[in-house]
Amino acid sequence: MDKPSAEQVAWVFTQLIENGKAGGSFRRLIYDRLGFGPSDYQRLYEAGGMELSNILNAETKEEAGK
Repeated sequence: MDKPSAEQVAWVFTQLIENGKAGGSFRRLIYDRLGFGPSDYQRLYEAGGMELSNILNAETKEEAGK
């Protein structure tokens, strides 16, 4: 696997932050924001996507409560 470009990683970071700010679910992140399909769910879940999505959602909820 080739290393992604900084532009590609920046796009992913933007999608992660926007999903967290919107309180979006893991499914919304991978399907709607990142453009993956149901066949990609397991791979992205095992790579820590759900955990990352939950962390971002918890952070934005904490920020909103301040």
